[in-house]
Amino acid sequence: PAILSPDGSLDRTALAALVFEDSDTGRQKRARLNQITHRFVIARTDELIATYREQGKRAVVIDAPLLIEAGMHRGCDLTVCVLAAPAVRLTRLMARDHKSEADILARIHAQPDDDFYMQHADVVLRTDASGAEQEEQLRQSVADILHRLEVLP
Repeated sequence: PAILSPDGSLDRTALAALVFEDSDTGRQKRARLNQITHRFVIARTDELIATYREQGKRAVVIDAPLLIEAGMHRGCDLTVCVLAAPAVRLTRLMARDHKSEADILARIHAQPDDDFYMQHADVVLRTDASGAEQEEQLRQSVADILHRLEVLP
């Protein structure tokens, strides 16, 4: 009941306050939430991939925040990790999500460090800069990845 809105829908802010609390209790609740949800996310992702294969799609991109933590990367031909410095992530997330610095930092601190992602990724894209030059560099990196996967000629 503590994470439901009056209409019965999920109150994401209340849920985040519980699972991103910087305590053993918060970490336990986050682990339990992941234990409950990952199997459904993985099953649905598998269904979608099967559908796309049946349709003859040449590639499927899975954009999942916990791809590696859930073990889903093992079924991927290529795992791409997008990283930015914590200060850059903080600024971007505060602007995008309109959350407080404390709320965003709680989420950042709940994540593994960059080394974890670099150890599990086939390709690491850094997005520390901003602006047109960064955007063009990122666009070229993505094109290179697609060529590598033989999705683009």
